[in-house]
Amino acid sequence: MRKSVILLSIILTFFATGVLAYISIATMLGPWIAPILVLVASSMFKLARSKQSSEQTITNLVLIQTVGSVGGAAATAAGFTLPTLFFLDKVQFQTWMDTPIAFCSFIAVTCLAAGSFGIWLARAFADKLIIKEKLSFPVSHLIHKTITSQTQSNQARNMFSGFFGTAFFCFLRDGFQLGSLHLKNLIPTKNIFVLQSLLGREFHIVIMPMLWAVGFIAGIKIAFPLLVGMISRYLILTPLNLHSLYLPFKLFPVLDKQTLTMAFCSGMILSEVIPGLLKYPGIMWDSIKNFSGYDYLTHLRSFRDIFNNKSIIDKIESFFKPKNTPPNSSPLDRFLTSLEALFAFGLSIALFSYFQFPILAQLFILTLTVMATYQISMLSGKIGLVPYGRFVTFVMIPTMLIFKLNYFQITLLCLFVGICSAVATDLLFDYKIAELCNISFQRIHRFQWLGLLATAAGLGFFFWLLITNLHLGTTELFGQRGLTRSLMIQSFNFDLTVVFLGFLFGYILKKIKISPSMAFGGILMPNNLTIGLVIGAIGSTLVKDKMEHFPMASGIFAGETMWLIVSILAKMI
Repeated sequence: MRKSVILLSIILTFFATGVLAYISIATMLGPWIAPILVLVASSMFKLARSKQSSEQTITNLVLIQTVGSVGGAAATAAGFTLPTLFFLDKVQFQTWMDTPIAFCSFIAVTCLAAGSFGIWLARAFADKLIIKEKLSFPVSHLIHKTITSQTQSNQARNMFSGFFGTAFFCFLRDGFQLGSLHLKNLIPTKNIFVLQSLLGREFHIVIMPMLWAVGFIAGIKIAFPLLVGMISRYLILTPLNLHSLYLPFKLFPVLDKQTLTMAFCSGMILSEVIPGLLKYPGIMWDSIKNFSGYDYLTHLRSFRDIFNNKSIIDKIESFFKPKNTPPNSSPLDRFLTSLEALFAFGLSIALFSYFQFPILAQLFILTLTVMATYQISMLSGKIGLVPYGRFVTFVMIPTMLIFKLNYFQITLLCLFVGICSAVATDLLFDYKIAELCNISFQRIHRFQWLGLLATAAGLGFFFWLLITNLHLGTTELFGQRGLTRSLMIQSFNFDLTVVFLGFLFGYILKKIKISPSMAFGGILMPNNLTIGLVIGAIGSTLVKDKMEHFPMASGIFAGETMWLIVSILAKMI
């Protein structure tokens, strides 16, 4: 493999990590980054006037997106989790941010431990889910279509138009500062107020193309519950808080706005969590039974087979040559998988031990992580979605209650499970793409490790950069997913009557097919964020072929994100 392809893979991994680190905290969504990586890499090949064959180009694109997508998956999982500690203990979180080397080292080690565990699980699950059960993995087909599409040049052109057009617009909107050089912005405001004389400053449109693009990709099914939540804040929460002033009874005293909102939203979260906790044990048991056919003893046998084989050198050489064989097909492959498992388990145990998790808690967490990751992988293979947030909760709640973890340990637990399951699922999509393109699983597996190492090197830096230069918990960096989990943890500290009313409201929303967790986001998020996402979602309903416009929308949200990161770095210089 040429060095230029490896270098481009690493650069795009940093790109994917930075983009998804910001998007996941700012918008609570994690759009797929792999199609963007394919289009960028394809354009680079054309600019370099590469003389490689069509088959080699396809192989290189598959490998490049395999490396880069690891960064996107891990960054999304971390972005959904890291703000949890901020909302639980701001003092400890700030102390964490004040020691950037320690913070980045912690993120790197956690990413390596959880990611290596995820890589091993993906390799273990691939034979059953892809080869035997032949699950569809819909996103893999979408990425494969992007790689082999004859309209790839048009898609790349649209994406770069969105990227550079948005970056130039942001330059006009924000200006630019580099050392003593300071260029003023030409667009005077970032906000457009709607009926300000009637509605005041509550409702306004924030000029952030990123929001519109993410809303466009997410669609109306995601944006509508957010709109319901925003409206509920005024039509339900405010009258509910003031009910004792106008009615002859009092369910609870008048509370300050923030306390009421947090308690009510905690109940809404529980309306989704509690039914899940009741059904997930059964789901997990089915997973155990379904996966019981996997022969873990093959790892032990592989040691004997390898060392009894006289042609070990030939085996090693053949391992590094592309072969179209399923995973775990040779004694050497099983031997290396065993070493990989030992590394993943050993580093995970070392990480948890360093932060003083009881040994029983460690075994409990790892066991539930395997079960949850398998279930997430199976669901993703069938429907194309990665619902790892709810399964992180499944692991978190019993562990937290049984072992009485502190806030930092809870955050670490969620971070580990989230990264492991996200990486494992993403890599199963890569295996499916490899099958569609007739590329060996072993080759994909080696590039997955390259992606994990590059991600671990850059993940902590991007989060430290964003969090220390923007304001976590505000419009700039809202951190809704972390806030959701923190409210779930603190739900027993709120007025139980208000929590119950929130639970009841969430139950009603579920009955009418509206997601309580998304509506909860609309209640807590600043109105301008919700309005921006809704505008983008409405735009997606006005076009005939939504998929045709995805490249430009992807370029838009990537363009504003990279502009933000470059601006921060320039100011620091």
